Amino acid sequence: MNRILLALVCVFLSGLGYATSDQQARSSHAVISLESMGARPNDPNFNSRLPFQKAMAKLQVTGGGILSISPGDYYLNFPDIASDVDSNDAKNAALLKEKDLKKEKIILVPPGVLVQGTLDESGNPRTRIHWNAASFPILSFINSDGSGVKDIAFVFDGLQPQFFPWSQEKFLEEVGYKSRWLGGPYEISTVIYAIGSSNLRFDNISFRSGKKPADNEHTLAFGIVLKGKGPVTQPDPNVLKALPFGVKIPGGGLSECASNNVFRSLRFQDYVMGILASGQCSPMFENIDGNYRGSWYRSFNPSHETGTEIKNIGPPGHLIYLSFQTAYDMERSLDAPTGHQVFHSTTRNQDVVVRNIKEGPQTLSNVNSLGTLALKNIDHGMVANVVSQHPAGLIQSMIDAHEVELDSLSWSSDVDICTDEHSPASCGIPVVDLEPGPVDSDSQFSSKVRFRNINLRSPSHPATFKVSQESGSGPLSRDISVDGLKIESDAVFPPNQASPLGIITLRSISTHFTNVQYKPLIPADAPPDREKYSALIQSRSGNTTVEMMIEVPNGTPDDAPAYKCVIEKQQGQSQNTEEGNKCQIVRKHVK
Repeated sequence: MNRILLALVCVFLSGLGYATSDQQARSSHAVISLESMGARPNDPNFNSRLPFQKAMAKLQVTGGGILSISPGDYYLNFPDIASDVDSNDAKNAALLKEKDLKKEKIILVPPGVLVQGTLDESGNPRTRIHWNAASFPILSFINSDGSGVKDIAFVFDGLQPQFFPWSQEKFLEEVGYKSRWLGGPYEISTVIYAIGSSNLRFDNISFRSGKKPADNEHTLAFGIVLKGKGPVTQPDPNVLKALPFGVKIPGGGLSECASNNVFRSLRFQDYVMGILASGQCSPMFENIDGNYRGSWYRSFNPSHETGTEIKNIGPPGHLIYLSFQTAYDMERSLDAPTGHQVFHSTTRNQDVVVRNIKEGPQTLSNVNSLGTLALKNIDHGMVANVVSQHPAGLIQSMIDAHEVELDSLSWSSDVDICTDEHSPASCGIPVVDLEPGPVDSDSQFSSKVRFRNINLRSPSHPATFKVSQESGSGPLSRDISVDGLKIESDAVFPPNQASPLGIITLRSISTHFTNVQYKPLIPADAPPDREKYSALIQSRSGNTTVEMMIEVPNGTPDDAPAYKCVIEKQQGQSQNTEEGNKCQIVRKHVK
């Protein structure tokens, strides 16, 4: 039984009522109501932080259990922690010292604790937790195996932050998890933060803004941020000072994956990023919906902006983002006598299951957004039944992915992302994009990736599928197959693109597209030199083929760019058929 199938069997048995040992242990522990700890529902002037903390302390003593929260609205305030404050402004130094981020001020969920709300007759949460702080997590799961959240709606009553006064390192040091180089400080602007925790369960949870109708200014930053485990020991400063040049010692990051974390029936609205996860073994992402996604829209460092274009804007958002988890070494050199960070290794997401994912067409901002999924750093996985209508795309991007199967994915949008808010972040970016990994990576390419039953539709801008490597060197992705691809889209490439590429663009090894159906949509006034090729196999490719059927309106020349496949010449060769690169185009003439 392979690892993916085994993971699915475990989830199936859990769904039938066969509890895991962690679930069985939790069910035998205490049940504490939040109201018994002093909470008052439906009172915006009552801060429920202390009742939450008292309940967590009591459940930690009992070894786990359930924190039961009755129907109603509960308000969490953190008036003694600075939030959305510019730490680079000297005038804020006293405030940051007075309102320092400390362990005793935040809510830590112990191992084996389920935070559980209540449901209405339709199965929607009747328990709503409100908050407005935007610079640190609301619920933190630190070394908290077997915990989770169920049947709760989180409602953000604040504003999207511009400043992040606390680093992840500062936050983690306060909670006793010493690690560094894990990501930007904006990642702890999240509802739920988990690190070093396995067997977590997040089930039937919604995330949204309290403003109706919401706007981009009122979007929450992250819904869930999930890290792996195994913090790499940080070097002693005295040892580092005496380190001979060229000798490497462990420096930071995480070296192990967390296991068997499940995310099921989650709904995101009025958000920038739904789930950011790294270092996960056998995770399950299932029945997850998103709509009304926004984006970062202001500079994170306005004092360093010099022009009209924002240079210090935040990272692009996704509904689900599986990312890199890296461990680092430290090394001294003549250029860096005090030491500098050096890549050591990555811990990939393994045996990943992502299925039944849906993102709707409504957006609050597309200034700095990308596709529904970003799939990176994966060994073995299955992605199935994904329906996206987000105008930025479906998968942007897929990097360092190996032995991943993707089945029944569809994307459609009527929005022209290039003219909507003049979005430079997304204009011209492929709807599905496989790119090379970073130089400091165990693998700079993807391999053994299988796509089946893919549908892409966009009448307003090209819906492109790209497996490529932009530079003239470096490893290429290999053994990529696409069987059953339907594309209906505008064939005119955007104004920020200098020359035509293909609706399908490939620079790869042993990559094969079969059963491709393409319907180009060409405006009557479109100049021929602005048409994309139906397919382009770029130089350096080898054993790469495309078999495509194209709908051609009667009376259209077969040699128009939109109906052609182009194979670039290899350097120093008159033809590249010797490399096994081939295009087979069947033109179907239609009225």
